[in-house]
Amino acid sequence: MSSKGFDATAPTPVLAATGDRPMPAALQHAPTTGIPGPPLAERRTGRLPLTERPQEWGKLLTEFLRTTGA
Repeated sequence: MSSKGFDATAPTPVLAATGDRPMPAALQHAPTTGIPGPPLAERRTGRLPLTERPQEWGKLLTEFLRTTGA
């Protein structure tokens, strides 16, 4: 990881949980600078977003995979 964020060169989905109190949204956004791919996806969930709203996250990831050919 560089000082500007992760050094990803492939399209990378970035998911943020806006209700995660230990990790505020601003801190979740910081490492996304320069990552190619879709914009940051945010959902109002807590610390365990993939278990709190699995269908929503599943749709986002499925769409990402479909559109990028990953």
